[in-house]
Amino acid sequence: MKNKIFTIEELNKELKKIKKDNKKIVLAHGVFDLLHIGHIKYFKKAKTYGDILIVSITSNNFVNKGPGRPYFDEKLRMEFIEQMDCVDYVVLSEFENAINSISKIKPNFYVKGNDYKNNKSNDKNLKLEIKETKKNKGKFIILKEILFSSSKLINENLNHQKKSHQKIIKNLKKKNVIENLSNLKDKKILVFGDQIIDQFTFVKSLGKSRKNNIISTRFIKKENQLGGSYFIYKNIKQYFHNADFLNFCSKSEKNNNEIAKKSKKKK
Repeated sequence: MKNKIFTIEELNKELKKIKKDNKKIVLAHGVFDLLHIGHIKYFKKAKTYGDILIVSITSNNFVNKGPGRPYFDEKLRMEFIEQMDCVDYVVLSEFENAINSISKIKPNFYVKGNDYKNNKSNDKNLKLEIKETKKNKGKFIILKEILFSSSKLINENLNHQKKSHQKIIKNLKKKNVIENLSNLKDKKILVFGDQIIDQFTFVKSLGKSRKNNIISTRFIKKENQLGGSYFIYKNIKQYFHNADFLNFCSKSEKNNNEIAKKSKKKK
């Protein structure tokens, strides 16, 4: 796939060739933070109005959609849109609106999504963009495609999990966690899972060897420790009186069970 990401200066060189061939240019501008089916339909519909579709993306510094936005970095947003077959060029806009892009590109059509239908008369930047489009003998079009909002999707879905976590933490602060665990201590608990025995070798460093570029060590001891579900069971036993551990093992894994039993007796 050929590179579609250009600076506005590089794009101008390309546009000279395009305009010589009398090809119609369509410009779409926006943040495009979270790409969804609405954007895909929007870009495909925009392309039907001309021969070349250019997508201008607002840089990170001028995204004012709220805290934590843009959700995706400008580079990632540009790379994502570059993958779309209907898009011919992607350019970064270092301004709060599309006026600079419109004045440089001079598109035959400047398009916006259906969500701008009711904001046309109230949106200050859109008014200026329409004025600039007409000044360069272009036409402004609102596309009647299925409507979705990246901001709404991010706020209602991607941030929902974060809000849920914050709510849980807030509630935990109000309760006595230890007291609640104590109320559960007589409940029957069954831990079921894979058995893992971690083997640790303890050594003492003697310094670097003269002949080899390695650290010389002296063996002290080997120690087996419970891992995996064994480790979970070991911790649960501190809080619940009636806890059991269940697992299935092959003959080759029988040794692990013996180690676990010895560890349990020591506890």
